[in-house]
Amino acid sequence: MRRAGLVAAVENETTDDLPADQVISQDPAAGTMLPEGATVMLVVARPTKAPQTTPAPGPTPAPVRPVEPPAGDGAVKVPDVVARTRDAAESAVRGAGLYYQIELEVTSDLPEGQVISQDPAAGAMAAPGSTVRLVVARPSLEAGVLVPNVVGRTRAEASTILNNESFRVRVRHGGGTATELGRVTDQAPAAGTRAPRYSWVEIVVASTPRRSAHRSACRRSDAAARYHGSAVRSARRDVRAAQAAGRRAGDRLPHAAADAPRRRARAQREAAEPR
Repeated sequence: MRRAGLVAAVENETTDDLPADQVISQDPAAGTMLPEGATVMLVVARPTKAPQTTPAPGPTPAPVRPVEPPAGDGAVKVPDVVARTRDAAESAVRGAGLYYQIELEVTSDLPEGQVISQDPAAGAMAAPGSTVRLVVARPSLEAGVLVPNVVGRTRAEASTILNNESFRVRVRHGGGTATELGRVTDQAPAAGTRAPRYSWVEIVVASTPRRSAHRSACRRSDAAARYHGSAVRSARRDVRAAQAAGRRAGDRLPHAAADAPRRRARAQREAAEPR
C-alpha cells in the first residue's frame, strides 16, 4: 500500500478459520483506480483467543524485553496524537519522520475520525521510518460517511477531498459571479449529511457568468421601452391617416357648396321657359 501511495485502514474480524493477520477482503477491489493518498479498507483475520502453546521442558526463560533504539542513534520521539483528528494525527506522525497505519474501530461514543489510541505510546523512542498504529473512531457502515464541505473550492480540490472520503464525483456546470468562476457553488448531498461510501456527490462548478438582477431588470426595462415606443409610433401613424382622410373629405365639401347656386338658377330658368 505504501509503495502504491495509498493508506491502509484495517478492520479486525474475529475468526478461528483463518490464520491471524490474513487479509479477508479489501474495498475497493483490486485494480480500481484511486488518487494518491486514498484509503483502502482491509478486513484482517484476528483469532478469538490467543493460541495456547505447551512450554518446553526445562528452566523458564527470562522474559524478553523489547529493545528500543537509544536516542543517540537517531531515534525520534513518538508524538501524542490521542484525541486528535485523523488528519492532524497523520500530519504529526509524518512530521516526526514516521509512518502510520490506520485501524478503524466502530464506536458511537466518539466523533468520527478521532484517534482512540496509538502504539507505540506518546513519548516512546522509535527508529525513523518505523510505523505508528493509530486506532481511529468511525460509525458503522450503515450510518454512512460524513459529506465534506467543498463549496468555494476549485474543481480539482473538491474532487480530491471527496475521493479521499471514498466518494465518487459528478460535475455539473452552471453560472456564477466573476469571483466564483472555476469554483464549486453548490453540492448534493449537502455538507454534514451522511451518505453511503462510494456513492455519488454532485458538485456545481461555475463556468459561465451569471446575469445579475440589475442587468436583468435593465433588459426588461429596455424591452418595455421598445414596446412603448412602437405603440406610440403606431398611434401616430393612425392619427396621421385619419387627418389625411379628413382633409380629403373637406376638399370635396366646398365644391359641392359652390355648385348649389348654379343648380338652383338653372332650375329656375328651365321653369320659366315656355313649354
